[in-house]
Amino acid sequence: MNEESNGEIMVMDDIFRITQLPVIYHKRLEALGAQVQEQVSAAIDTAATEESVKALKALRAELNKDLNMFEGKRKDVKNAILHPYHEFETDYELHIFNVYQFGIDAISKQITQSESVIRAQREDALNEYFGDYKLSKESDLGWLTLAMTGIKTNLSCSMKSLKDSVKKFTDRVAEDLEAIQTHEDSAEILVEYKQKLNLGQAISTVSTRQKAIAQQKEIDKSSVGMKPIPITPAKSPAIEPEHETPVQSKLIPFVSADERK
Repeated sequence: MNEESNGEIMVMDDIFRITQLPVIYHKRLEALGAQVQEQVSAAIDTAATEESVKALKALRAELNKDLNMFEGKRKDVKNAILHPYHEFETDYELHIFNVYQFGIDAISKQITQSESVIRAQREDALNEYFGDYKLSKESDLGWLTLAMTGIKTNLSCSMKSLKDSVKKFTDRVAEDLEAIQTHEDSAEILVEYKQKLNLGQAISTVSTRQKAIAQQKEIDKSSVGMKPIPITPAKSPAIEPEHETPVQSKLIPFVSADERK
């Protein structure tokens, strides 16, 4: 990509590039590492005594101290190298990445809005053509809508191809309606046809229903002349009343007070 600034053409390679690679002096690292390895090997190869343990602890402390010092220097080198990059990255994001990304997003939004407007205009034009073409047919197609055709107003298709698709679909429906009128059950078939716009399926559905209705009527007719068989309820066994034995009363003679004395 070429860019023009102040009347001069800037080549992409001239926008940003590395003018000097960092040079890090580190020739003595290998020799120092080998020296430490020899010290450690000699230290761990000693007998286990109190003096050897003290020497090991002292060596460990020295190694920890040196390692911390080297880590600090390594981080200093890294920061020195990364500092110009961080400055470049900040400038790059501010003037390149953010600007380009904003432009891409703004253009994408505008494309979406523009396509929505164009699609709506196409739908209006296609609906108008669809309405006019339906009126040119002898069959009553007022119930048929553009949505029922399943034709999408894609921007990748030309208006001519969309109109051709609408015309072809409308012609087929008109031919189906003419065929439906030749059937005895045309009204019922038309009701089914309007559901899925499938002539064969509509005729089959109505035919199956008519056969089921005819069979049911035959069953109803055959059941009319049949008399119901009376069902005599079973008699319950008679339960004879129990005869109660009359209780004879015993008269106690009355005795006056004078007689009891």
